[in-house]
Amino acid sequence: MKLGKRRKLLEAHPFCCFCGGATPSLTIDHVPNRACFPQRQFPDGFEFPACQLCQDASRKDEQVFSFMVHLSDQNPANRDRDMAKNAISGMVNNHPMLVPEVLSGANDKRRALRQLGQQRPEGLYLDRVPAVSFNPEINRPILRYASKIGLALYYREMFKVALQNYLIWSAWTQATNLKQMESFVEVSGFLPKMTIGSRTNINFGDRFRYRWSASDPEEDVEVFATTCQFGDGMVIAVLIAEDLPIEEQRSGWVSVSDLMSTDSVPGLIENPLMRDY
Repeated sequence: MKLGKRRKLLEAHPFCCFCGGATPSLTIDHVPNRACFPQRQFPDGFEFPACQLCQDASRKDEQVFSFMVHLSDQNPANRDRDMAKNAISGMVNNHPMLVPEVLSGANDKRRALRQLGQQRPEGLYLDRVPAVSFNPEINRPILRYASKIGLALYYREMFKVALQNYLIWSAWTQATNLKQMESFVEVSGFLPKMTIGSRTNINFGDRFRYRWSASDPEEDVEVFATTCQFGDGMVIAVLIAEDLPIEEQRSGWVSVSDLMSTDSVPGLIENPLMRDY
């Protein structure tokens, strides 16, 4: 970003939109991160005011998230082998315990197919079906960064910062997981407003899109909901709400002020991936 444009953006948005609006913004954060997109060509209009702490705190989460985005996208038009190699290198160097394990046994692959709600592709022997499993710990960085995307979209669509006492909840899956995708598709059906990412002078395709909705301003409690999809692959869902009564909270709600320092966000555990890179 050019210095003049950067300065104007920070002047217009003087507070960080990720930690409750109490900290001055000192930098511009691209959310979703540029590493999520082929050739790092991110969608226009997704630059957000951030404090240095919020930008730095999510760097390693971004590595894990972008790795999953590239690995799970089934659309050949979105493949970028150099970006995928960089994502894999980042995982091996910085998150070795989260590198997926290749499934080689027939029983393991059958189990993975059942969990995904998939059938063995016609004409493909089981030993040729690509499948990996993940350490459940991978949910933590993915869900933290999914929550950061939710906060960015809240700021973009509601024109205000989610305050420190607001609560946030997130979940994720992938398009190959047909069982879990049914729930995400159902939720998306209740979110009427849709934005499709684009970039000047290139065909951005389906690389990023999201649906969202918010409660009526006259209601007692404000709730913001969004689902986002990256290509034909990774899908996230995020809920943001004012400080709800205990009896109305989902398991795993985290306050905005605690988001980057907690592991208590919920996730979809045991999420094997069918992919061949």
